[in-house]
Amino acid sequence: MVKYILVVIVFSFSLLHALGGDTFDTAVPITQFPFLDTGSTVNLTNTIGFNSPDVFYSVTSLYGINDLVVSTRNSDFDTYLMIYDQDYQLQWQNNTSSLGMIAEIKYIPLNPNSLYYICLEGNLNATGNYELSVRGDMSPPENGIVVNPIPSNGDVSTLHFPTLSWQYLYPVQSYELLFDTVYPPTTTVSTGVPFNNSNDYTFSQSLTPNQTYYWRVWTNCGDFTVYSDFQFTTGDYTLSHINNPIPDNGSTNIPVNMPLEWEFKNGAYEFDLYLDTVNPPQNQIVANAQANSFETIVQDLQSSTIYYWKVITRDQTGNFIEDAFNFQTSSNSVCVGNDNLINVMLPLEPYSMFSYSQSIYHQSEVSFQSDYIESVTFHYNQVDDLTNCDEINLYLGNTNQQNFPDLNSWIPITECVKVYSGNMPFIEANGNVTFNLPIPFYYDVSKNLVIVFEDRDWD
Repeated sequence: MVKYILVVIVFSFSLLHALGGDTFDTAVPITQFPFLDTGSTVNLTNTIGFNSPDVFYSVTSLYGINDLVVSTRNSDFDTYLMIYDQDYQLQWQNNTSSLGMIAEIKYIPLNPNSLYYICLEGNLNATGNYELSVRGDMSPPENGIVVNPIPSNGDVSTLHFPTLSWQYLYPVQSYELLFDTVYPPTTTVSTGVPFNNSNDYTFSQSLTPNQTYYWRVWTNCGDFTVYSDFQFTTGDYTLSHINNPIPDNGSTNIPVNMPLEWEFKNGAYEFDLYLDTVNPPQNQIVANAQANSFETIVQDLQSSTIYYWKVITRDQTGNFIEDAFNFQTSSNSVCVGNDNLINVMLPLEPYSMFSYSQSIYHQSEVSFQSDYIESVTFHYNQVDDLTNCDEINLYLGNTNQQNFPDLNSWIPITECVKVYSGNMPFIEANGNVTFNLPIPFYYDVSKNLVIVFEDRDWD
């Protein structure tokens, strides 16, 4: 009789097995925070970094992750942490020598809907048992996933027929737009699918003036839906007459290249501009242009001529209002520039006891019809008074020089002619300061003009 003896051999291993993946492709997904895992890098292979075994985890979030913290506390070997993006490019790494064998990467942001890899390995070929702790904020944005709303949230003075537009932080499948004068809005005005990760909606009827409106965008992201809320207030649409026309009605001695300027007020949407030598003006030079708060239209005018100009301003519903003016040009004058800048310290600094400047006016800007200059006028913004300016020397010159490339490129004063010497002239009501030249200056119309301004109150 043959007897069989059953021998049971039990193998006991105290070594922990790795729970993370051994490569990028086998990385273990982290789906919620806080995350805690233990394992061992012993018997794993080396994929990247040091010549030591490594273990991989992956993490992604539709909303992105704020304040991500990755730590290897309670590991029994000197650990090293690395975080790679979805293209396997290293983004963060840390060994934290001050913490001994612990490695930490703290308070970093991860982009929305992007894949990242966490790689843990030994520093300088070390292996052993590890504990990986990962935490962060995966919560959605406070106001959903809609960004860059137009009108912006809380906007005021929106036009009659605003266009609502917005973009999405992440890809969405469909949307629903609700609009109302009460919060929360309940009236659906548009539904559909995103176009290039954005949408817009234009109202076909005029909105009520001085009314607060609320709009909500529901977004279907597949696994969930989320909404974003915004509001705006319409403005006062009552058409008003334009402000601050330049030249003002009845003005005389206006340069032949004087720009037409004015400011629009409430309700302006588009405008027409007429300019003519007959009254009322028949020559339309601008039609159906968008009304900005400030407009400048430059026209080449004839000298010693009375001009009539008219602005017709319309609102978005077609209502209109007219403003008409007239002015007379000078016998022969030219205006160069029309800005209202301050603190440029040209042609002088009135606060200082002494100042000296040179300014070049290009031939294309000057374009005189005559060869002689009889007066020079500057427009003064009157930020500082001119009490310190009572000994003025003014020089004019013809030059081929185009600009001042450096501090050593002054035009020699010997190439200029002193055309005025005396006190600062009286400041006119419109802010102009005119220097009448005792002897007219000959200007070569083929060259640029340089004006040298010298204030010698302090010798």
